[in-house]
Amino acid sequence: MNSEKSDFYCDVVVVGGGLAALSAAISAADNGATVLLVNKGITGKSGSSAKAAGILAAAFGHGDLQTRPVPDTPFKHAQDTLEVGYHIGDPELVNFIAKQATSAICWLENLGVEFSRAEDGGYIQLNAPGNSCPRAVSAIGGGQAIVSALLRQAKAKGVMFLDETIVRDIKPIDGHQFLVKLQGRQTTTITTGAAVLAAGGATGLFPTVSGDEGNIGTSIMLGYDIRAAIKNLEFVEFTLIYRVKSKILRIAGMAPFLSRGGKLINSIGEDLFGLHFPNKKSEQVGRAEILRLVEQEIFSNKGPIYLDCTHFSEVTWQEFEGSQGTTTLDKLTEAGCDYKTEKIEVIPAAHSVLAGIEIDTNSQTTVPGIFAAGENATGIHGAGRLSGNGLTACVVMGR
Repeated sequence: MNSEKSDFYCDVVVVGGGLAALSAAISAADNGATVLLVNKGITGKSGSSAKAAGILAAAFGHGDLQTRPVPDTPFKHAQDTLEVGYHIGDPELVNFIAKQATSAICWLENLGVEFSRAEDGGYIQLNAPGNSCPRAVSAIGGGQAIVSALLRQAKAKGVMFLDETIVRDIKPIDGHQFLVKLQGRQTTTITTGAAVLAAGGATGLFPTVSGDEGNIGTSIMLGYDIRAAIKNLEFVEFTLIYRVKSKILRIAGMAPFLSRGGKLINSIGEDLFGLHFPNKKSEQVGRAEILRLVEQEIFSNKGPIYLDCTHFSEVTWQEFEGSQGTTTLDKLTEAGCDYKTEKIEVIPAAHSVLAGIEIDTNSQTTVPGIFAAGENATGIHGAGRLSGNGLTACVVMGR
C-alpha cells in the first residue's frame, strides 16, 4: 500500500494536449468520467497537432476534384497502410484504424470541424503520398482548427485542464488505481482510476524537425517507467520541410503539395518522380521512398531539391488556400515566398517517431489501466507511415 498522500481523485488523467489527448478526454467525459488533462505546454497551441496540415486518411471513396467517385474501401486503406509500413504494423490494429476512419471524420464534424467539400456535397479527397487512390480529407483551417474545436468541446463537457504542468511519475497502488505526481507551479499528487498517455513522440530530439521541438519522448518514458511494453524503437519517419531565403520553416511537410500534384525537381531541373518512378503515380510513392530519393540526389551533387507547384491551376490554389492556407501557404508568404510563381527549396527533417508504447484495439497497454494513443503509441504505422494516417490514428485511438 502506497502511503503517499493524494491531493484529489479523478476517474481519468490524460497526459498531453493534442488531437489524441483531446479525443480521449472528450470520449471519457461523454462516458461519465471525471477527466483531468495535464499538458506540459499550452493546450490548443503547443505540440504537433496544432501545427499539422489537417489531412486525415479515410476510405469514403468520394474522389478528388477531377474524378468522383473512386473505388475505395477500408480493406484497401489497410493494405496501403501495411505496405507503406513494410508489413511490420499489427494487422489487427491497422484494420481497426481503417474501419473506424470514416466514423472518426464524422465525429470530428459533429464537434464543429469543417472539411473541404465539392459541389456534390461529398468530401474533396486528396492524393496523399503512399495511398493508392484519393483518400485524404482536408480540415479547413488545418490542425489548428481541429484542435481549437476539440478544446472548446472538452471545456464545455467539464474536462479539467492543467497547462504548463509536467507528469513526473505514475505509480500503481492498491485497488486498481494509480498515483500521478505532477509538477507545475506547485507539486500535486492525484489518485486516478486510469491514465491515458497521449503526449506525442520524440522528434524534438533531432536537430531539424517538422513539428514541435518540445516532443522529446517524455510520454513514452512514462510508459517505460511503469513497465508498459515499448516497441519499434528503430523506426523514425522523415519528411521534407521548406527553406525560404535561408530560413527553415518548421511547418507541415510534403503531403499538402504533392497530394495536389506538386513536383520535386533537382538543381538541373529534372522531375524526380518522372525520372525515378516513371510507371507510378507520384501520389502513390511512399514518404520513405521520396526521402531516400532526395538524399540520393543531394549526395549526387544535384541538390538543392525544390518543390515546384507553379503549374497549379487557379481552382487548385483556391481549394488549397481555403482549406490549409493558414497552416502552410500563409507562413510561406510571411517568409517572403511567392508560392504561385516560385520554386520552394525542401530539406529533410524528422517528422514522426514510429517507436512507442504497445497497444491493442482498445488503446490498452500491457499494464491494465494505462492506455496510450497518438504518436507515443506504436503498432499502426510499422516502419513507415501512410500519409494522412497520423491524425486519423490520433482520433480513432484517442476515442
